[in-house]
Order: sequence, then structure tokens, then C-alpha cells
Amino acid sequence: MRLLAALPDHLVRHGLSSAHINFTDPFADRLLAEQPQWLMRLGCQYHWHNRGYRDFQDFLDTLNSRKRKQLRKERARVAEQGFSFDWLDGDRISEAQWDFIYGCYANTYAVRGQRPYLTRAFFSLLAAALPHCIRVVLARRQGEPVAMAFYLTGGTSLFGRYWGCLAEFDGLHF
Repeated sequence: MRLLAALPDHLVRHGLSSAHINFTDPFADRLLAEQPQWLMRLGCQYHWHNRGYRDFQDFLDTLNSRKRKQLRKERARVAEQGFSFDWLDGDRISEAQWDFIYGCYANTYAVRGQRPYLTRAFFSLLAAALPHCIRVVLARRQGEPVAMAFYLTGGTSLFGRYWGCLAEFDGLHF
């Protein structure tokens, strides 16, 4: 409670425009709801669970015919455009790659006329503090990176996907 009460003064002292508290538990939700200066953030999360699928085909087999056909069609469009994908662990990402990752992330906001709320420094600090919790997938076209998706990991789960690209590509989404 004291930390929450001190946060507004801290923001002013450091010239920060806002603070965001994400992924709270029910106790924190109730505590924040009692604070009139905080706005509730409503969001939508998608949860996917591996129900014992051995591979992608095994997953496809659980879908109806129309959905299977649509997924195959989308994947074929991406393959036809010459994409390849590399998964990187946080401790194997160079500062040049972090520059690219941040550029893609920031572009996602720029094309919508918004400023990104995470800074470039945030990504380096996170990589230094928690490299074992970071996974990034880079999409490459003709060998050059053109898009990325950034995840945090915990146990066997991926959390908090941020994504971005330098240009729009048909069917490429994470």
C-alpha cells in the first residue's frame, strides 16, 4: 500500500507520464480498485493449451475441415513469400539484434500513431537481469530479419507476446 501511495510522487519527480501495473492477482485488483487515481485496464487474453499434441498435424486433426484448410492456406502463403524463423534464447541475443527487436516493437505503435511505452533500454536491462526468461522468434526473408515476436517464459509457458515488423506481409502474424 505504501509503495502504491508513493508512486505518483515518484513519477512526477522523474518526469514520467504514467505507470502501468499488469498481470495482477485478485488481491491487487481489489487494492487498486480502491484507489481513485488509478484507471482499470481491461484487456483480452488468449490462452492456448497443448492438450498432448505430438506435432502440428496432431493439433490440426482436432479442428474441423474448414479451419484446417484455412490454417494450411495461411501457412502456405507465408512459405511462398520465402520466410524462415529462428528462435533465440535471451542469453544469445546481441545488442544489434535487440536494436532490431525494439525497432519492430516501436514500429507497431508508430503505424497506429502512438508512442511505445517500453524503451530500448528496457529490453537490454531485462536481458541482463532475466536472460533465461526470454524467447524471441525472428522472421527472416531472403536471410534478412523483417519481423519478430518477443516472449517471456515461465516453466512450460510463454507470456506477454510483443511483436512487430518493418513492413506488412500477407499472412505473417504471430
